[in-house]
Amino acid sequence: MSGRRRKSPRTELSSSFKPIQATTTSATGDLARWEPHIGEQVSHWGIKRMKTKWGSCNPSQRRIWLNLELAKKPVECLEYVLVHELVHLRERHHGDRFKSLMDQYLPRWRQYRDILQREPLSHEKWS
Repeated sequence: MSGRRRKSPRTELSSSFKPIQATTTSATGDLARWEPHIGEQVSHWGIKRMKTKWGSCNPSQRRIWLNLELAKKPVECLEYVLVHELVHLRERHHGDRFKSLMDQYLPRWRQYRDILQREPLSHEKWS
């Protein structure tokens, strides 16, 4: 018998929530900083697993969802997605006005977008 202890289910469950806690903490700070800067406020936001998008926005309900997979990416990518979705509250489509607003608020946004486009959207392993 080895001297290794098996993790309790509670410990395993707790460690599985660490990415969610870290992402939530980071997003909360980013949201508090960016809402007044952009001049838009969300009524609700959350983090969930998404198969095809890094984030989503419902402008009429003023709701933003962020992909849990952002927890595995550089923190600047989370900020980029959050700003991107907040800008959608002002400009619905990805036209010239949207890009101009992104340039105004987050000049390096294309760099962060490119990082996310190079990275896989989903990983099954969370350890």
